[in-house]
Amino acid sequence: MDKNDPVWPVKIFLIAEAFLLNNQETKAKKLYRELTEWAMSDPYGGCGLAAIALWRWVTLLSPSSNAFDEEFTSVIRATQDLFKKLMIKRMFKYSILPALPKVQEEIFENLAIISWKNGDPELAQDLILNYFRIAAVDKPDASIDPIVKSLFESGKATKEKISLFLAKNLIGQAQFPEANRLLRLVIDEGEPNDVHQAYMLLTDLQKNRGDDDTDLLLSLTELIDDKPQPALELKARFKRAMIYKGQGNRKLFLQDLQYIIDNLAGGDLTDDSLLEIAREYQMSNEIEMAIDYFNRTLNFDGKIDVAMTASIQLAFTKYAKWRQSNNSTELNDAKLLFEKVRQRSRPGRLYALTTFWLARLLEESDVVEKAAEYFNELIENYRFDYYGIRAQMHLTNLESVSNHNRNIACSRVLPEEKTLQHLSSGISNTKRKFESNYKTPYHGRLEKSLDLYRKVLSAKDELRKRNPGSRMQEISPKILADGGLLPRIALLLSFRIDALLAATAKGKEEKSVDPKNLLRISSLVGQGAGDWSVSIGLSMIKNPEIMREPDYVYIAYPKIYTEDFAIKKSRNLQIFSGLLYGVVRQETHFVDSALSNRGALGLFQFTRKMFLLLNEEYNLLSNSPFDSWEAYLLDPQYNLKLGKLLFSEKLLKKYDNNAFYAILAHNIGEKTVNLWIASWKAMDANNDIEFMIETARATSTRNFVRNVLTDWILINLVTSSTGG
Repeated sequence: MDKNDPVWPVKIFLIAEAFLLNNQETKAKKLYRELTEWAMSDPYGGCGLAAIALWRWVTLLSPSSNAFDEEFTSVIRATQDLFKKLMIKRMFKYSILPALPKVQEEIFENLAIISWKNGDPELAQDLILNYFRIAAVDKPDASIDPIVKSLFESGKATKEKISLFLAKNLIGQAQFPEANRLLRLVIDEGEPNDVHQAYMLLTDLQKNRGDDDTDLLLSLTELIDDKPQPALELKARFKRAMIYKGQGNRKLFLQDLQYIIDNLAGGDLTDDSLLEIAREYQMSNEIEMAIDYFNRTLNFDGKIDVAMTASIQLAFTKYAKWRQSNNSTELNDAKLLFEKVRQRSRPGRLYALTTFWLARLLEESDVVEKAAEYFNELIENYRFDYYGIRAQMHLTNLESVSNHNRNIACSRVLPEEKTLQHLSSGISNTKRKFESNYKTPYHGRLEKSLDLYRKVLSAKDELRKRNPGSRMQEISPKILADGGLLPRIALLLSFRIDALLAATAKGKEEKSVDPKNLLRISSLVGQGAGDWSVSIGLSMIKNPEIMREPDYVYIAYPKIYTEDFAIKKSRNLQIFSGLLYGVVRQETHFVDSALSNRGALGLFQFTRKMFLLLNEEYNLLSNSPFDSWEAYLLDPQYNLKLGKLLFSEKLLKKYDNNAFYAILAHNIGEKTVNLWIASWKAMDANNDIEFMIETARATSTRNFVRNVLTDWILINLVTSSTGG
């Protein structure tokens, strides 16, 4: 077979698997080795299947063979080389998509055991140390105990260091009880530096687990009182200040941040502290103090992104001051600040933000012609972005001269009919085949293996049925192999990586991703293979030009789960169906096994704590076929039902059907949103949707709400124009 054929690695892998099924281990191992060594030298980074081939090769090693020494040297070299390659790394960790980190763990663990038995303790120590750096286990297998003992005796690591490694990895997999046990051991028995690190990890665990703020504050205060190194004290004080902020304890919040500024200046959180104080005064409508601290942030030689945020929020503060005083100087200052950031920004969200707000301030100054020019620029270049849609809403408002009222557009959550007609006119539902100039192996493998891709997609559903309470990340490859699922799972993950690399491929002279190519791959993966979560994820890759393509909306917003989202009691089923679609699209890209760093699970991101509260009220588990909260949330249909219940019976009712507040509360929590609402009311800005979004005090929340509102509008256009 020709190794230049893009599907060569797929064929070799499947043939090797067939040999293994027929107990022809020698033939299988030869092919796994060939695939692994091919990936090492391939200029395109090989293929994700090489990661599984390496694992198979390691498990088939035979220390009694005559050629063992040469083979073992080769497998060690392959491990060192392959683990640096992007395609292989993605097999172990791929954003919110499922991956197989246990494969990497077991390769290091097995090689360490073989090295130890082969009389090479130093190599065994190094390999087992690499294992501990990535392993999410609380009790390592007893087979490695002799290696671990020698590792400690060598001085390369201590029991406490290993426990910190493992605890951090366990927290990343939301295995909180196991991580907590390890951290408590370090705190009880470790040296001061290890204890301090353990406390910091413990606060991460407690926050992600949803513990009461009192527990977090106690841990942080114990750490701070123990006088850790300045860099660690800086992080601890800043983290404690953020908890005080969430509690609404302004005095202690400001006290910790001011301590950082006065006593720990020069650290990488000094500018963040200045900015946070400025935002506090901004939201409490203490405008002069806010302006002072924003300027202090800008005068501090800190991070560029913090300075940009300070400039933008200073502009919003000046704007708020103008609304209260009607002093044109404040409005002109705001315009200058927006213009300054705009000139320094590349095409993208920041450029669109500043252009939009320049236009809006001009609109409010009755400089209508210039405002319309900026709005039109956004419509042309960012038509289906949040700012492009809001620009169309304002422009429609400007064109209705006889009925012109600057408050109409900024107070609307959704566009009026005329704006929707403008948006619809830019959408094409014509299914055309994108021609691509890219002939990478990733493209070739996808196109030639599309039928196989479609068939192996069912493996993830079969895996969930066999292991209803577990995610792929938690399952050993041996268990997958014994159950006959490993080949299909490996192919699925490998095809997904091919899709990512094909979509983001660039020519030698190109600086950015080609939008036509990106959409072509997104369409191929979604409409061709039915892998909608990957298709949606690809369409969300940041590239303003992608939205100019006429096919963009129909490719980026497939009608999946739209009927399941309908809230039957709603007077407008389609409207709230779009809202829920937008929430899931942004939170998880429709990945049904998505897990956040806070342990939130499934399509709608529910934490264990939230689920148990809802279960107590609605008897969720007793009315389902599941015996655990994990199994319930990992089932997409039940997860969607729970998401609908949360919005229809809780959040929308809580905020008098105010969908904007409901989205905020789902993202950041009701307690925080209630504080923000009180601040916006004090500034007389609680009817200005656009201002409230821009001044929300969490960057992630600002982005989330903008994107959900955009998704809500666009999926409604898709479903309404196709009768869905």
